[in-house]
Amino acid sequence: MKVLLIRPDAVGDMVLLTPTFSLLKQGMPDCKVSVLAREYTRPLLENNPDVDGILTKPEIKKAQFDAILHAYNEFPYVWMGFIKRIRYRVSDKSKILFSFLNNINSRQRFGDLRYHEAEHNLFLADALFDKIGIKRPEGFTPDPKIPLTSHPLPFTINDKAIGIHPGTGKGNRAWLPEKYARVIDLLNERYPGMQLILTGGPADKENNQKIADLCRVRPLDLAGKTDLKALIAVISKLKCFISVDTGPMHVAAALKVPVVAISPVKYVKPTRWGPYRTDQVIIRNTSLCNIRCNPYKCDLGECMNGITPQMVFEGVEKVLTGHAVRAADFKEYHIKKSANILICDDTRNREGKKYYEILSRSDYSVLYLNKMPALDFIPKHDINIIHVFSARARWFFKLLRPFVSPYLSNPPVIYCGESDKMSSGKELVEIYLDHGN
Repeated sequence: MKVLLIRPDAVGDMVLLTPTFSLLKQGMPDCKVSVLAREYTRPLLENNPDVDGILTKPEIKKAQFDAILHAYNEFPYVWMGFIKRIRYRVSDKSKILFSFLNNINSRQRFGDLRYHEAEHNLFLADALFDKIGIKRPEGFTPDPKIPLTSHPLPFTINDKAIGIHPGTGKGNRAWLPEKYARVIDLLNERYPGMQLILTGGPADKENNQKIADLCRVRPLDLAGKTDLKALIAVISKLKCFISVDTGPMHVAAALKVPVVAISPVKYVKPTRWGPYRTDQVIIRNTSLCNIRCNPYKCDLGECMNGITPQMVFEGVEKVLTGHAVRAADFKEYHIKKSANILICDDTRNREGKKYYEILSRSDYSVLYLNKMPALDFIPKHDINIIHVFSARARWFFKLLRPFVSPYLSNPPVIYCGESDKMSSGKELVEIYLDHGN
């Protein structure tokens, strides 16, 4: 079978698609996997044993495929697959204006806190497997894969190097230059022999220059001096990588370089976009912001002020001293850093208090109310899980949910009643996500 995957956009998106190539190859060893990619992201695919072809859009028009997987689900590519009469056309059905042009629903659950972007991509392959009668291989490990090749660098990276990428990806917000500069100064004070490296593309030169000018000891500034191959080589040599959600951060995670991820805004959650399957510390403090989050339009600084240089410095210290969250534990950690839980208990016996206490002790973000909240409470506090104890409260939140969901990256799950499993916050959250509606 010849399979085409569509991903003509950014570096991080392509990195998080690479486990799907591996799944297709393990499930169908004889299949041929081709990828539509931007020329810029080609180095992420070259020498990948799971990729048989890297194509551009004009080349695809002449090629023949048995299946097309729309990881980038936009009309021009959906239409192309339809008019070429590709037999299996897989996509998420959320884009109702043209979803009928595809014939297999991947059932991706973008609002579900349990699934990372890399796993949403795997659902595309699972949907194809279901259609043709193949089971996902047992024991499959969805590790992103970036093959390393020898790439000479015109500068020296020492064995104590830490990388800092001040640029930002779509949907997130960039931290301030003076705060990055302060982190660099703190690291130089604590670790005099450490090499601090600023990474970035040509568009990051001005911002990186501001940071370097504010530092007491100037870092090595590589903005505009590395192509993607060289950047991959640089990142592979680092002890730690500091960044918001960007392509380079996902490159670092794929290379198993420990990451200190700065995650300022409520709308972009680590559960979907955090460092995947690597040691990590996530720096996040959304409690200072009590407005509905729209990072594309908001100019307020509350979310940025909630993260201090000291917090990032302490995150790096955790990495360097072996106290970062291990790759094997990233799932629960991402939920703790992403989910905001509301215990709404309007009953007389106040049974909700014991649930609140368990979740608090387990370091989950949880609020307690003994009455119905104001209508704007849910989007302001970015509530993603609601535990209620009366039918009245359940119907209140069910009626409210359609109105608040457009303002939330993860619309709230509503769980009603009590649970016998109350020994840990982790068990409670699993019950909420498994049995809520």
